[in-house]
Amino acid sequence: MTTLLTVLLALVALCALALWMRREFERLSREALTSSREQFVNDAGATFGIAQERVQGRLDVAAEQMAAIVGPLRDQVLALSRQQVELGTRVAGLDDRASALTQVLAARPARGQWGEDNLRRVVHLAGLTEGVHVDVQPTWTVDGRSVRPDLVIHLAADEVVIVDAKAPMDAFQRAVTAQHRDDIVRHGKEHASALRAHIRDLGRKPYAAAVPNALDFVVLYLPYEGAIDLAHQYDEDLFDFAIGNKVHLATPHTLIALLNTVALGWQQRQLAESAQKIVALGTRLYERIGVVAGHVATVGKQIEAAGSAYNKVVGSIETNLLTTARELRGLGVSAKDAPELAAIDLTPRPFVKPEVRNGEAA
Repeated sequence: MTTLLTVLLALVALCALALWMRREFERLSREALTSSREQFVNDAGATFGIAQERVQGRLDVAAEQMAAIVGPLRDQVLALSRQQVELGTRVAGLDDRASALTQVLAARPARGQWGEDNLRRVVHLAGLTEGVHVDVQPTWTVDGRSVRPDLVIHLAADEVVIVDAKAPMDAFQRAVTAQHRDDIVRHGKEHASALRAHIRDLGRKPYAAAVPNALDFVVLYLPYEGAIDLAHQYDEDLFDFAIGNKVHLATPHTLIALLNTVALGWQQRQLAESAQKIVALGTRLYERIGVVAGHVATVGKQIEAAGSAYNKVVGSIETNLLTTARELRGLGVSAKDAPELAAIDLTPRPFVKPEVRNGEAA
């Protein structure tokens, strides 16, 4: 009994010891875990703080660099914005001026004056002189009809070219200023039709009969480069129709080329006239050289004759005067000795060229 009680007491003691050891192990585990957790948090906080300081420093440096880069860009953007505003203001002003110019040119008197000034400028650019090489709006009368071309170009071959600048431009102006495609097409067709009708009327005008030495065709001048292209877009046979009516279409570029050709012709004519004058002057100079040489040859003969006469005088003095003078000296007449007179041998050089023969011009 006693042994059983002892065993039970030992078992109870072992259970109590095991329970205490379990609780102590749990306590120590909790303390170790708490300590490890606090250490980890502390270490992590320190590491994160260091990393945060490094990142913040880098961010500060990057921010400074970005500010250095973005600052000039911001200034440039602001400057571009101001320039854009100014450009918009100028464009608006140009639109207003262009609109005003379009309205002015829409009026026929103003457009006519502008076309005349444009034609004069083209003549000036080509190097031709008004009143000499070209005539602006001269007037002739034939069969009771007054004919007044806008420009008459005088060629170097004494022929003239007629230029007409009264092409219809109303429909072209409307087509240029139209906003809708349908309106552009409608006005373009009207422009082509009006230009064809004007070509037909121009081909019937009696320019060739009224203007002396006029060539048998007329140059129709259109002051806008796009006027011909727009008309040809809606009338593909327009050029053939114009040639058939002896009308040549011209824009500022082609008219300047024509006038440059005319100016070149005048220059060639002036050079030819100058060459003819040079030939005439050369011939006259050649003839006058012969005449002067003849006179010089005559002077040479006269010099030769004078030398011969001088030699005769010297011979006469020596044979007649000096002989008598020596006889007087022998009779006691005192006088200075007469100087010796020598004969001269003077033979002028004759002309041997064929321009002068025997002292006369050839």
